[in-house]
Amino acid sequence: MGHKHSVGPRHKYDMVELPRDRVAIVTGASAGIGYETAKNLAIMGAKVILACRNEEKTRKAMSRMREEYEHYKSVFSDSAKHEELQLYYMHLDLASLQSTHTFVQQFLAMGWPLHILICNAGIAVNNISITEDHHETMFQTNYLSHFLIIEHLLPVLETSGPDVRIILVSSIGHYNAHFNRDDIENLTLKKDINLSLYGTTKLYQVMQMYKLAEKLKQKNITNIGVFALHPGYVQTEIARDLRPLLKVLNKIGSSLKIATDSVKGAYTTLYCAVSPDLKGQCGYYNNCRPERCSGKARNKALQDIVWDYTFKCLQDHLPKHSESVNNNNSSSSEQTTQLMATAALTAADVQPNQL
Repeated sequence: MGHKHSVGPRHKYDMVELPRDRVAIVTGASAGIGYETAKNLAIMGAKVILACRNEEKTRKAMSRMREEYEHYKSVFSDSAKHEELQLYYMHLDLASLQSTHTFVQQFLAMGWPLHILICNAGIAVNNISITEDHHETMFQTNYLSHFLIIEHLLPVLETSGPDVRIILVSSIGHYNAHFNRDDIENLTLKKDINLSLYGTTKLYQVMQMYKLAEKLKQKNITNIGVFALHPGYVQTEIARDLRPLLKVLNKIGSSLKIATDSVKGAYTTLYCAVSPDLKGQCGYYNNCRPERCSGKARNKALQDIVWDYTFKCLQDHLPKHSESVNNNNSSSSEQTTQLMATAALTAADVQPNQL
C-alpha cells in the first residue's frame, strides 16, 4: 500500500497489503484504539472480527468504519485496493468466563484460520467489584479472559501459516502495579485510587507475553510472534468509570495535547500486527519501538507465580492441550492453592458487581 501514518520521527507504521483471507480478532473494537485498529486492518485487506459486548454499539461502529473507508478511498485512491471492508461482529463479554468460552467455541465452529489476535479490550475503575466468576473485575476483563481465549486458540494459531501474531495491549501503567504475591487479584483492597490495580492487570499481560513466548520456544513453535505494548497516553472511553478527579485530569491532559487521540494510539498495535520486520518476534513496544519494561515484568519468579495462579483460576475452563510450565513444581502448586483459598475468602467480603 505504501501509505504511511506518522507522528514525529519515531511514532509511525507502514500500512501493508494483507491477503483477503488473513483473519484478525480485535477485542473491544467498538470504540477507541480497538476501533482504529480494526478499521485499519480491514482497510489493509484482512477479515476482521470485532469481539465486543454491545452488539448495537458495535454494528454502528462497523457502519461508521465503512463510511470512513469511502472517504479514505476518495483521498487515497492508490492505496484503497478493495471495494469494501470485511467486518464481522461476535459477542464477547470478558467479565464472564461463560461468554468467553462461548465466543471461543463459536469461532472454532467457523473453521477459520487466525493470523492476528489482538487483546485490546480493557477497563479502569476506582471501586473494586467482583464478577459472576468470583474474580476482581479488572483482573478478569483485562487479563484472565484474554488468557483463556489465547489458550483455546493456540492450536489454530499454530496452524494458520508462517506469520501469526498475538498482541496484548498493555500500558506503561504496569510500572505502577500494586503486586502482592499473597493477593494476586488485590481482593483485600476496596478501591483503586491511583490506578495501581489497573496497572497490575497490565503487568500481568506483559508477564504473560514473556511466559507465552518461552512456552512456544520450548515447543519449537516459531510462527507465532507475541507482543505486549504501551499505546501511549490516549484519550479513550477507558476513563468513563473513573472517579471525577481522574476524569478531570484526563480531560486536562487532552486539552494540553499531552494525550493523543485513538488514531495515533493505535499505531503501535498496528505496527506490531503488520510490520514484516516483526515476523516471529517477541517483545514489549512503545511508540513503535522496542522498549525495556519494568523489572517486575521481567522477573521470572514472579512470572511463574502469576502463571500458576492463572492456571488455577481457569482449571475448569482450559482446553486439554493447555499445561502450566510449572506443573511439576509441587511447592509452587501448593503456594498457588493457598493463594486461591485466600482469594476466595476475600471475595466473599465484596459484593458481585459492586460499584
